[in-house]
Amino acid sequence: MNQDQRNNLRSAVQEMRRLLEDDLGQQLSATYGIRDDGTVFDLAKLPHLHGDSERLDKREIMLGAIRDYAARRAAHSAKANQAIAASDREDYLRAHAFTLLNRFAGLRLLEARDYLMNVLKGGKEAQGFKFFTALAKPTLPLGEDGYTLYIDLMLEEVATTIPALRERSGKFDTLRASEGAVLELIAAMDALPDDIWRSDETLGWIFQYFTPEERRKKARKASAAPRNSDELAFRNQFFTPDYVVRFLVQNTLGRIWLEMHPETALKETWAYLVEEGLEPREYKPPYDLKVIDPACGSGHFLLYSFEVLHDIYHEVYRHPELGHKLRADYPDPDDFARSVPEVIIANNLYGVDIDRRVVQVTQVALYLKAKRLHQGAEPKLGNIVFAQQLPGSDEDFERFTDTAITDAQEHMWVKSALKTIYSDFLHADELGIMLKTDEKLEQIFDQGPLFDMTNLLTRTEDVLDRYIDEASQDAEVLALMFGDESRQALKLLELMQYHYDVVLMNPPFGAAAKNSKKAFEKLYPKTKNDLYAAFVERGLDLLHTRGRLGAITSRTGFFLKSYKKWREEILLGMGHLAVVADLGYGVLDKAMVEVAAYVVERK
Repeated sequence: MNQDQRNNLRSAVQEMRRLLEDDLGQQLSATYGIRDDGTVFDLAKLPHLHGDSERLDKREIMLGAIRDYAARRAAHSAKANQAIAASDREDYLRAHAFTLLNRFAGLRLLEARDYLMNVLKGGKEAQGFKFFTALAKPTLPLGEDGYTLYIDLMLEEVATTIPALRERSGKFDTLRASEGAVLELIAAMDALPDDIWRSDETLGWIFQYFTPEERRKKARKASAAPRNSDELAFRNQFFTPDYVVRFLVQNTLGRIWLEMHPETALKETWAYLVEEGLEPREYKPPYDLKVIDPACGSGHFLLYSFEVLHDIYHEVYRHPELGHKLRADYPDPDDFARSVPEVIIANNLYGVDIDRRVVQVTQVALYLKAKRLHQGAEPKLGNIVFAQQLPGSDEDFERFTDTAITDAQEHMWVKSALKTIYSDFLHADELGIMLKTDEKLEQIFDQGPLFDMTNLLTRTEDVLDRYIDEASQDAEVLALMFGDESRQALKLLELMQYHYDVVLMNPPFGAAAKNSKKAFEKLYPKTKNDLYAAFVERGLDLLHTRGRLGAITSRTGFFLKSYKKWREEILLGMGHLAVVADLGYGVLDKAMVEVAAYVVERK
């Protein structure tokens, strides 16, 4: 996407953000009595809600979600106030508006690729709405054209397909944009050229432009180091250029494939591949190759890895010897072509980020990529994980374990393991997969029937399922929220237990967030001087022997004295440098940093 296109998109995104935040914020204040200064009106002052059970449930969900932001701050400070603050309401409103914008953008991207009839383009003149009206008009109330109902149904369809856009608690389904706001939003989208909506980069830029630049400047002026997970996320939003992505993926995943399968024809398509010093590897079938981005942002490394893996699967399928198992599993070539995108997302690609919004972006982008490679693909996107604390208060946690775990022996061991996770995950929203909770659990596994991580995760999933089912039946929305978010947190723990063939990253750099600084320095004493150095250390730790890590970071680590331990004990101790490209300034959008892109192989 060229600079003019990006400038047009930036202006449109800022307009759409203001539009949605104003519209949803007005509903939050006027309808639900949750004011922008943090004041929450008593229900006695909201007579229009009396007897309206649906709206009362929505208000309870929203208050629970907003208070959750306060609870997360309280986990880091004994003096924090659990009451609603204006910033808690603002955080919730921003996340809600972004989720809704992501759903609209997902629909617009799908229709631009002709995966469904026009839904948004043209507003009420859209082909999809005319079709809906022809079917639904006899059932609509007199005088209503059904447009808001139609838009709601289509947005729900997208959210059902892409799990990050919907949570069972429904906390981002409580507010719907008004018809006027929807029409203005669509007009802003229609003003952009179609080639923007056909670009794979669009979602990433929408995410980057959603946070106002003045907010970044204000945060940096207020504190040299990020003060919380939100600041850590938006202060490190830098788009990775396509040539850097290709260079790193080709010299990690591509190089591994070349060394396993030297006669591959795919190397001719990899313009950035360095072939010197090839060392043969034992062959692995493609479904056993695991790729992770531990700070995935909007998913650019995973999207290109998807393409490379897609080519690898097809090459193996056609190979007379290597393709036996794939052809046995998929004797029909058309069935194989349809299934490959789903298999790749289920088996090969993993991502973690501390920002819920970019997890949404990555999931939408991978879904669109799967549809592009085969229109019939319907992938499950559960391996892209939002890193968060276990939710709720100590009381919520006690209630969960006491009511959901009935077997006495199971209760003792599961509760012991979950307490360890609950305590360690207080910093999950800032450190993500940098935590090493899996290592702490090993001591518990040695002492009781929870003999490994898989056993713990399976048992805990069963307990959560029972807890969520009971909460659903009893309409306990806050308990449902606790159970739903606990499952997401435990998914991060699952990703910690794996070893990967490839780690790819454009990690955050600079100081750790103030809230988690002590925990971070304890975990990474050798690399605590900069987040990116610690990310490289953790990335190598996650690799199999001879796995490859590809990173773009500041180049300072290669020559400053303060990074001596990183060079000697990490780059040249845990691994060895395979390829380095010294790129300098002007690579990461507006980041004023000189960077290098490099590949390290785990010894």
